[in-house]
Amino acid sequence: VGMEDSISSDRWERPVISYARVEGARSAPVAQLALPPMMMSITASDKSQRIPSWGIGLEISEQAMKSTTMDLVGMAVARQAAIEANERAQGYILSLLNGDTDLGMVALSTIAGKVVKANTLDTSIVAAGVLTYTAWLKWLTKNANYRTITHVMTDLAGLLSIRAMYAAEKVASGSKDNPSGMDINVSVVNPNWPTQVKFVLTNDANWPANTFMGIDARYGVHRVNSLTAQYSAIESFALKRSTALRIDKGELVYRLFDEAFEVLSLTL
Repeated sequence: VGMEDSISSDRWERPVISYARVEGARSAPVAQLALPPMMMSITASDKSQRIPSWGIGLEISEQAMKSTTMDLVGMAVARQAAIEANERAQGYILSLLNGDTDLGMVALSTIAGKVVKANTLDTSIVAAGVLTYTAWLKWLTKNANYRTITHVMTDLAGLLSIRAMYAAEKVASGSKDNPSGMDINVSVVNPNWPTQVKFVLTNDANWPANTFMGIDARYGVHRVNSLTAQYSAIESFALKRSTALRIDKGELVYRLFDEAFEVLSLTL
């Protein structure tokens, strides 16, 4: 999450950023009393959006209260919350790729040049699901002046293709002997060159095969929390001899800057 906001309402006016390309704007000499070039304009959306909210409850009988510790109840609630949060995060990741019509977020595949195939970066690739070191580096450095890929989302098959790529590169580089007996290591110091890429493994069955989604985590994702939706309450039912607990929260997640995203496909 590059930016996180908490608002005291269950409705949200999304900022509308109007620009050809923020990163493409450049400063220019400005004459006296003249206006500088504008890189973008930010306005409020004419249509407010409701922040979705979720609620969950827990009920325990009076008899169980006598033999159940609060530690056990807390452990059960924490376990459920952790599993649900993970599932929701998987859904958010998929929506960042495929879009969300409710949020006015289009699929990345509909944006020109946003999805690139590995075999167009390295013509030696002749089979689907295969990735080479050349194609990997070309993709990581694609549009490197505008973003640095810090996180990559893919499934297990995609992660295994990365492992196979590095194994093949290690064998290829190890087979070459330097006749001079001197090894010179290369260190790239460009500020936008990724020194390490973190992988987020998704097990969502709807994730498209042979697909990698790269994100610059500094600018990619905006999460909005609703303070109004956050709610908890306890109620006792005398006739049922039980006590119930309810917990609510509300949030939404969307792409902040499309320039922070890149997609690599291993399909032919």
